[in-house]
Amino acid sequence: MEGRAISAGRTWPCAWTQCVALCEVLFLLFDAPLDEGQALRTFLSTPLNNHKSNLMSVFSVLSTWRRVLVVACCGALLASVVHAQNQPRHGGTLVYGVPLEPITLVSFLDTRTDHRTISAKITEGLLRFDRNFQPQPLLATDWAVSADGLRYTFKLRKGVQFHDGQPFTSADVRYSLLKQKELGPRGRITLAYLKDVQTPDPHTAVLLLSKPTPYLLKALSSAEFPIVPAHVYGNASPLASSNSTRPIGTGPFVFDEWVRGSHISSKKNPHYWREGRPYLDRLVFRIQPDRAALSAALEAGELQAAQGLAISDLDRLQADPRLQIDDDYDGFLNNAYFLE
Repeated sequence: MEGRAISAGRTWPCAWTQCVALCEVLFLLFDAPLDEGQALRTFLSTPLNNHKSNLMSVFSVLSTWRRVLVVACCGALLASVVHAQNQPRHGGTLVYGVPLEPITLVSFLDTRTDHRTISAKITEGLLRFDRNFQPQPLLATDWAVSADGLRYTFKLRKGVQFHDGQPFTSADVRYSLLKQKELGPRGRITLAYLKDVQTPDPHTAVLLLSKPTPYLLKALSSAEFPIVPAHVYGNASPLASSNSTRPIGTGPFVFDEWVRGSHISSKKNPHYWREGRPYLDRLVFRIQPDRAALSAALEAGELQAAQGLAISDLDRLQADPRLQIDDDYDGFLNNAYFLE
């Protein structure tokens, strides 16, 4: 069950209060009889979880058109309030609990997966993927594959800059993919037929293959093949680069600090290319190897979300109305199949 996350739920009692007030005003305006007004107030003042059992008895008192009025005004108001509460808001800090401390913070040139969630908030790939594992634009805005499958042409997003202010260009794509082929354990396999990456201009990257590689697009995610800044790595060995522990990327969050054994924090990228994003001001990954302590921190409100919780704690956590277990899976899953 590694990868299950717990997040806090929300309630909306104020919405029902507004609905009570609205219905009473409307009944006064339409001169409802006393018995109908009293029935409505009794119904609306009961706890939400009792409304289903009381609904038919109340509706038997109300006239037909007033039944429609109650349903319409309450439905419209509650829908609007729930919609407003589901809209993301800017600001705040998310503290996310993880049981494992990574060795590096960039998912570049290794096969570990415990740093992928962190890395993909700081660095980005050419593509992202929807829940059906279909490629969507990210650092690449458009792409085309030749009929023979040997040429992939990517048009790169303009106006993107790394966290140090340097522009993102096709040279970074070339460096990242060729180093993955040379040194990456999975890159050597996925990119085995990659002959070269041409850079005809700063915003175009052309991948030339010796044999068709139909799975290639599926590997170009932020977690699998992040695009790293070539100017930071330079000509030195990328395996010894400081970017592994103090990463610079193009992503929505900028690395802040890594306190070993405690936490890894990042802050909002004020120059992120996606207007209005991210919503959070800070993102903190709290490291807690003790699974029982991880659950306790979640229940105490010290964490807003967590992954890798002990299976034995899930039933207890699921019974807590403040928490929600998310065990929903999609078609992505880090390009790998999981067996349980």
